[in-house]
Order: sequence, then structure tokens, then C-alpha cells
Amino acid sequence: MNDKIIKYVLGTYQIIIALAVGIYYCFGSAMPIERDPWLTIWQFLDLTMVVALAIAISVSVIRKRGLSGDTSDGITREYLNAHASLYASLAVAMIFLWNWTTFVLFPDSGNSDVWPHPEWSYVDVFLPLVVGSNGFYLWRSASKEE
Repeated sequence: MNDKIIKYVLGTYQIIIALAVGIYYCFGSAMPIERDPWLTIWQFLDLTMVVALAIAISVSVIRKRGLSGDTSDGITREYLNAHASLYASLAVAMIFLWNWTTFVLFPDSGNSDVWPHPEWSYVDVFLPLVVGSNGFYLWRSASKEE
């Protein structure tokens, strides 16, 4: 497959995951389902979120490495975008993995009577922004290729 198709596929995946997480975070608690199915939906979304974050970090690293190291012309918009994308992706991934491993490995630790754990709100708010913007970057990048 050529790079253009790969970018469209990965960008589409990231946009879909961003929409799914954002919409389910906003309206999932209003759905008339019991706790176990709710957990099952989040467990499925967690797996897709791991993949989306891995794509976002990979694309951000490639994007950052593609920049020239010369900043004598000043800091460009692409320089700021590449760095912000990388560091935001890493920050969300770190918070996500800390929460996820704690949840998977030690489900009864901490405030088990509080559901959902408040730390997940940070992930569920910022992941759609980071992953979605990265997906749109991939789409724009693919559409510029000939």
C-alpha cells in the first residue's frame, strides 16, 4: 500500500476513536444500561485507545524528526505543532497507562467505591483532542500528497 492510503486509514481510525470516546464520555452515563455492560464498553474503548495513542505518538515522533534542526530562521508554526503534538500525546499516554495498569492489575486499590475514577476524566477529555487532531493532520498530510 502506498503512504497516502495508510495515512487515510490511520487518520480515519484516530478520528473515529476520538469521536467514540468523546461522545461516550459525554453521554454514556445517560444510557440506561447496567454497570457491567458499561465497563465492557469502556474496556473495549480502552483497547482501541491504546492503539490510537500508539499511532499518535509514532506519527508525532516522525513529524518531529522530519523538522530541520536549524532554528536560526525562528520558530515556525510546524515546529510548534509538531512539538505540542508529541508532548501532548506522551502526556495523555502516561496518564492513560498509569490509570489503565492500575485498573487492570489492581482493580480493588484506591477508591473502589467511587466510579468512575476521577483520573479517567483527564484521559477521556484530552485523548479525543490529541488523537483527533493527529487524525486530521494525517488526513491533511495525505491530501497534500500527489
